[in-house]
Amino acid sequence: ITSNAGPDQQVCEGSNVVLAANTPSSGSGNWTALNGGTLANAGASNSAVSGLTVAGNYSFVWTITNGSCISSDTVIIQVDLQVVANAGTDQQLCGVTATNLSANAALPGAGSWTTSSTATITNASDENSAVTGLTNGMYDFIWTITNGTCTSDDTVTIYIDSLEIANAGADQQICSGSIVTMSANAPAAGIGLWTDLNGGIIADPTSSFTTISGLTVSGTYSFVWTIINGTCISTDTITITVDS
Repeated sequence: ITSNAGPDQQVCEGSNVVLAANTPSSGSGNWTALNGGTLANAGASNSAVSGLTVAGNYSFVWTITNGSCISSDTVIIQVDLQVVANAGTDQQLCGVTATNLSANAALPGAGSWTTSSTATITNASDENSAVTGLTNGMYDFIWTITNGTCTSDDTVTIYIDSLEIANAGADQQICSGSIVTMSANAPAAGIGLWTDLNGGIIADPTSSFTTISGLTVSGTYSFVWTIINGTCISTDTITITVDS
């Protein structure tokens, strides 16, 4: 009976393999592992093999013995290295239209960026590729590393915050003791905040139309309107001149 150990196989590390030798019509068969791997049933032509956790080539010999007749054949299992993809740290940026990705290198193997968004990836095979065409919003980019039969992917998210330009309104001139109503722009996104630089009582620091009192001493008072939207910050200053 001529032994046939079955076709060579290529798998990713950590996979379980089922061998595919011929079943002897007479006599008995037996598997021998030459350099690693655990045989579930050495006497079964279709034995499962586990323990293939290190990349490399593993050899298994299928021997059929029938009386004084012995025949053997070898099958090779090629185990590929699993390279774990890391797409890099999420980014949150203010008002930009382009940035650079920062994934791990595909060594060994090959890497590729993909996205379902409208952004443009400059070089899909470059782990540090630039991406352009960004507008306000959230973008996902997937980094996939393929090495033989092994595939791994990871996703990085890019958040683009809109820059809201602060406008504190027109400077004002009042008589001492008057109450002032501010007229800054309300942010379409984010929050606004008033701060005083040298006096005055702000009724509601988060309101663009807040009132300000306590302006009883003649002089010049400055108030800053700041709009914060994620990573975006914009400020503008208004001056209140108080006459005696």
